[in-house]
Amino acid sequence: MRIVISSGHGLNVRGARDIIDEVDEARLVTDRVAVILRSVGVGVDVFHDDVTQRGGSTVNTINNHHNGQTRDLDVSVHFNSVAGGTRDAGIGVETLYRTGNASMHDLASRISKAICDASGMILRRGDGTWARSDLGFLNRTNLNKAILLEICFVNSRTDVRLYRENFEAICHGIAETLIGLKIPTPAPEPPPTTEVEPLPPAGITPPPRTVTLDILGSIKDIGGYVENGATFVRLTDYSEALGFRAQWDEKRRIPIITKADEIIGRLVDSVDEGELLAAAEDIRLLKEIVHFEARGEDEKGQILVANVIFNRLSSPRHQNTLHDVIFHPGAFTPTTRPDFGTATPSERTISAVNQALSGTDHSQGATFFHSISGIIQAQKEGREVWHERAVREGNLVHLFDHGNHRFYKEA
Repeated sequence: MRIVISSGHGLNVRGARDIIDEVDEARLVTDRVAVILRSVGVGVDVFHDDVTQRGGSTVNTINNHHNGQTRDLDVSVHFNSVAGGTRDAGIGVETLYRTGNASMHDLASRISKAICDASGMILRRGDGTWARSDLGFLNRTNLNKAILLEICFVNSRTDVRLYRENFEAICHGIAETLIGLKIPTPAPEPPPTTEVEPLPPAGITPPPRTVTLDILGSIKDIGGYVENGATFVRLTDYSEALGFRAQWDEKRRIPIITKADEIIGRLVDSVDEGELLAAAEDIRLLKEIVHFEARGEDEKGQILVANVIFNRLSSPRHQNTLHDVIFHPGAFTPTTRPDFGTATPSERTISAVNQALSGTDHSQGATFFHSISGIIQAQKEGREVWHERAVREGNLVHLFDHGNHRFYKEA
């Protein structure tokens, strides 16, 4: 097997930069993966664009190199960024492939999972993949066997920390997945170093974090901070009581704080940091779903959409984690949007979701909804939406309409 692997962008045409620099880090990953693959006899051609000048097209230069080689697979290594500046929360890993290429979708999914398993980062877009028809590297390399890795987000403190701490394991996981074989662990390389400003030392300038908690039955988004791998919040800022006990709500994936008279001034039963990060991401995605599905609705209409998601979570007919409910294929179309995962919901939407988390439920058990305008448009075109056909066939029950949404539950 022969692989051509290149780093994204170029020496003179830079990519994303925030806590770390995309071009510098992509070169470190590309070079290390090549060393690991060569250690087991895989033929690897490495390319870094040092020639394209500012204003030129690095994609053309990189594609020309790939297309000039005899190979079995094309790989491009990138790091990503989202608008809004430096963030504390993890944003995650994704691997891109050419739309319609099933074999590359499978490889992309396995690569993203390998990076997450090695580092503890989260998968974006459900399975960590994104089909693209508009990227020059994926669509103009002539082999039609290409993937583009987005290792992590350069403006996420959590992503960068996990990437730095697990650099060797990430590279090893990528190499093994590319060839589908276990590779003996080579002698460890020193951790990557770049000239960018390091992350703030723990305990000196802790990065802020928004933590969603159930405090004695009231959902609050609380300002917290991270120190030595644990998340802390100042509960006394929100309650005069000093003693609390933290328990984990598996259904809603948030910590619940309950009074414990025997505990004075301490928080015990701490929640695992990895679980807390995943839970925070799930709740953030829940707020985005409500943002995209119901941003034009009133507060009750937004609460209803969140209610539907939690009703599915409680139903044995649906998925049993918030993440899986949100990303179940065909369930919520906003998850297929290119900008899903990066939107900023309004304060009204955040309040509505928090009310649903607190137990406010107007849904009458609804597990489905559809836009009324969409139903009317389908009727004009002589079509019948699935929900209405299911009602006619006795599989769904129409409960009520609210705003532009019609709500249903399973018969």
